[in-house]
Amino acid sequence: MNQPVLHPGEHFQNELIKRQWSHRDFSIRSGFSPGYVSQFFRQQVGVSKKLAQALGEVLGPSAEYWLDLQKQYITYLNENNRPAGL
Repeated sequence: MNQPVLHPGEHFQNELIKRQWSHRDFSIRSGFSPGYVSQFFRQQVGVSKKLAQALGEVLGPSAEYWLDLQKQYITYLNENNRPAGL
């Protein structure tokens, strides 16, 4: 079995902690609703192109970085026969 790969929402939370931001702080800066941001953190939604763009602009380093994290996460789930709800 492969080393576990974190959902991008966990990386997101780590970035917020570094900045001492709340989900609401990110919501204000990104234009995403607080509810949607919370769903992302709770791993109920994945990284869309639109969210990746906002994550890249607000947190860095790029939209491609966040899309790649999502791709790695889905690949991990598929390779380990885990349900891919996102």
